[in-house]
Amino acid sequence: MRAAPSLWSAGLFALLACSLPVPFAEQWLFTTGRPQLAEASDCQRCHGAIYEEWLDSPHAGAWTRDGFVASTGDYAADACLACHAPGPLGQRGEPELRSDHREEGVTCTTCHLSADPHAAPLTMRGPHERTSPVDVHPVVQDELFLSAELCGSCHERAFVEWEASPEPDDGEPKRVCQDCHMPAVRRRMESYNPEKPYSAALVVLGRAVDGRRHGFGVPDDPWEDIELRVEPGSVGRPARVHVANRLPHGVPTGGYGQRVARLQVRWPGGEVRQEIRAALEQAIGAGETRVFEFPQIPPGVPTTAVLERRNPRTGAFERLAPAPEVVRP
Repeated sequence: MRAAPSLWSAGLFALLACSLPVPFAEQWLFTTGRPQLAEASDCQRCHGAIYEEWLDSPHAGAWTRDGFVASTGDYAADACLACHAPGPLGQRGEPELRSDHREEGVTCTTCHLSADPHAAPLTMRGPHERTSPVDVHPVVQDELFLSAELCGSCHERAFVEWEASPEPDDGEPKRVCQDCHMPAVRRRMESYNPEKPYSAALVVLGRAVDGRRHGFGVPDDPWEDIELRVEPGSVGRPARVHVANRLPHGVPTGGYGQRVARLQVRWPGGEVRQEIRAALEQAIGAGETRVFEFPQIPPGVPTTAVLERRNPRTGAFERLAPAPEVVRP
């Protein structure tokens, strides 16, 4: 049986591409006919799966989000801008506002395009060495991508909290940002793009590695690291809710915007909400257990508690941790 023409094409392309120099990438894959940086859509041609994850992430909307536009007075607050449309980070992650296509927010080139003035054109850096024999663009391995320091380039407050957080009791290394906010996945870095026939060869020749997803969101199961315990009240002693924060940063965390957590406590016939604002230095620190008292809860009634966070993207509150069950005295 004869192979499909597309596979023949991919095979021929693979044989040729292995020896093609960097200008191949400049002329065929990237929009470098003008002085701007490569756009995310350029990276999409070979890294489609990663691009789709990024496109739905807070990073992609960092510059255009209504809340950011409003809070900066339509981009008038210069001190806030560099982290929302940064150019390629410096060797240790120094953000600087880029001049072109800022609407892409924190984009591929922010983290991955080398800012080393001695690097070859279009040199990309990341946690892995080259995973394909096709030399589409130079790749350098950088251990910065395995550290919290990379994220701390912009998320300064969370990074300071992480540095000050206690070491795990079990002797394991302290988790870094990527462990929670970029879930692990084993896959090829390249993705098949039916509109770009050459991508088939990149996928076939590439090897799978242990990588990370690029959604940059809150984990699906944050309650595994936040424990709520309701202590019912009695005559002369108010009901209490114990909130234990096992995360390596505060709850809530972040130095800008409305970083708010909310403790909701309910009982038959009543409800109370307690807001916890980072801006007011109210955050529950890493490793801290804080006790909230609620004298308005009558003694001897079943009580529930839920901890929520305000999503900066939507303004809505989302559940972080529930008490495991209704507590009955």
